[in-house]
Amino acid sequence: MSDFIRTHKRILYILGLVFLSALFVVLGKKSIKTDKIENRVYSIHAHNDKETDNIYYQKLVKGDRVSQTFTPDTKVDGVSFEFHRGQGSELSGRTYMTITDKKSGAVVYEDAYDNNAFPMDTLVDFKLYDTNLTVGHEYEIAFTSDVENESNAPMLYLQDAGRYKGTFTVNGQEDTSRALCLGVFRHSQLPSKIFDAMMMLVILVVMLILIAMFVKSMPVHRICMLSCIGLGIIYMLIVAPGKGCDSAYHYEVAYSYANNVLFKGNPGGKLAMRADDYEFYKKNFRINDSYYGLMSADAYMDLNDTASLFVKDSSMVMTLIETGNENFVPYIPYIAGIAIGRLLHLGALPTVYLARLFGIIVFALIIGLAVKIIPAGKEALMLLALMPMTLQEYSAFSYDGMCIAAAFLFVACWLAFMHDRADRRTLIMWIVAAVLLGACKKGTYIFFLLLLVPVTRAHMTRKEKAAVGGSMIASAVVFNIISYAVVAAEAFGLRIMAADGGYLPGSSYTLSYAVEHPFKFILMCIGSIIEKADYYFGSIIGTHLSANIQTVPIAVVVPFFVLIIIAAMETFEDRTSDNRIIINTSERLAMLVSFFMSSLVMFFMMQVSTPVGWNIDGVTGRYFLPVLPLVVLCLYNCGVTVTKNTKEKVVAAFVCWHIAEVFYAVWAELVR
Repeated sequence: MSDFIRTHKRILYILGLVFLSALFVVLGKKSIKTDKIENRVYSIHAHNDKETDNIYYQKLVKGDRVSQTFTPDTKVDGVSFEFHRGQGSELSGRTYMTITDKKSGAVVYEDAYDNNAFPMDTLVDFKLYDTNLTVGHEYEIAFTSDVENESNAPMLYLQDAGRYKGTFTVNGQEDTSRALCLGVFRHSQLPSKIFDAMMMLVILVVMLILIAMFVKSMPVHRICMLSCIGLGIIYMLIVAPGKGCDSAYHYEVAYSYANNVLFKGNPGGKLAMRADDYEFYKKNFRINDSYYGLMSADAYMDLNDTASLFVKDSSMVMTLIETGNENFVPYIPYIAGIAIGRLLHLGALPTVYLARLFGIIVFALIIGLAVKIIPAGKEALMLLALMPMTLQEYSAFSYDGMCIAAAFLFVACWLAFMHDRADRRTLIMWIVAAVLLGACKKGTYIFFLLLLVPVTRAHMTRKEKAAVGGSMIASAVVFNIISYAVVAAEAFGLRIMAADGGYLPGSSYTLSYAVEHPFKFILMCIGSIIEKADYYFGSIIGTHLSANIQTVPIAVVVPFFVLIIIAAMETFEDRTSDNRIIINTSERLAMLVSFFMSSLVMFFMMQVSTPVGWNIDGVTGRYFLPVLPLVVLCLYNCGVTVTKNTKEKVVAAFVCWHIAEVFYAVWAELVR
């Protein structure tokens, strides 16, 4: 028996981890009350392109009648509306609801509820049971109350009408400026199926990665590529199309360039789209809060309704979307995916997923190359690429994936040259990384060139240094010349760009503030870091997947942080090797200064969306992902060592811990 265990120790280790993972999922699903998932109510807002979020209250006393017309565009199992009561207030009586078919005048449903039975603010659901609302028919929902005393009356939430197509009336008087916060919903078993499928898939991917590590004994860079692709696909499925950070904007840019590749063009600077793609875009990228990256189970239901393998209407329609002036380099994988999808006449959803899959593959190849090239800290670089937030960034529609990949490759090539582990191919890769990095994020990462300062002639010739530095500077200037002109004008007080975030002109900082008050600007940056330290930490690792809303508890992501620190340590085997890599003080200083300056630029660029008197707003943890290797690699050979076997177990634990991350991420979506 003992011989069998010794012979098959690694296989048993893998099976044990998989068993524990499956047990965690089963027990975890029971602990979160699966009825919330099984009977999840999907809220499908009846509002169309809501413009503002102003909220009003409408009291409902005896004799009042508040009504709203709506036309469902999908199967409906119930209606919902927002109900409000003041803190500590006692309500009395009942509120009555009727739904009337506007065409026939027939009452198709009526119900009532006790006003005092609900908490302060809640979404009230009326289940229609066997009542069927016909898609495309116009209905009126009306509310009345038997409460005589106004102080004990319930209140309904109202909002700005925006482009809402229904008619809102109060006691027979039409109000065109406001609308009832009304929604329709339906029941589905889809959430439970998605939950089970996602957990089975992530366990399968983790098992394959562990087999590659312990059975096939693949080198680290190949394990890295396999992990990036496998886990990347998992996170691609978690974050539905249109629900990643700024996905709508990045989709617009990539689609615009795909038009040029296919010789379609964008007449008048306006984006032209296939009819099917435009309908998909409006439904999944722009309605309600999807532009801001909020995830919910609604997205899965929408995709289930609208998905088709091949395009139904490929005619081009003109939109009012400005094509902008973003450079194409960070979008190359997405441009290729969209163009190929359209050439194959794929539907809107398969085309989006094909583009995202191209992004995952390109990222995995670049990161795998970086891990292969870097002479020290391979496991740390790999785990940084496998952090939940990193996976979400390169698996969604975002140019951040290319920024991260280029930055990791740049640092890997630099460290290889610093320690004489480079050849001509490494130099070519370094130049490519410099070009990519210079083109990304309007040249934000130009201060990576500070890494060239400690590189002496013994490591690189002047021509080689000039080739790397010149390539990055030229790339940054050529691809971002328009943006640089605007930034320069802003920095010297000429206001060209309007303040972002909806603030009044002049109420937010201009870029000239940092030039005129550098010390105040630095103090403002420090204040921002202190004020939002927990948010930055969580959103760097993966508590805020795709949005500013926390989807995963911070306790779940802390192990990722701890494991990365352990992986960054030097192994005992490397320390006693004749080819030991020693990162000296000048190298650490160059990395830290480069990190500091790059971070400062991020805060500098976000001033224009910060109201005067506030700490800098708009900077999120994901902006720091490309510069994280500069900090993590400083931990290498700092006096603490671990064994090589320990590092293997750290990588395995890191990969396995994604099961917990995916568990909470998917659950948060399905029950939100």
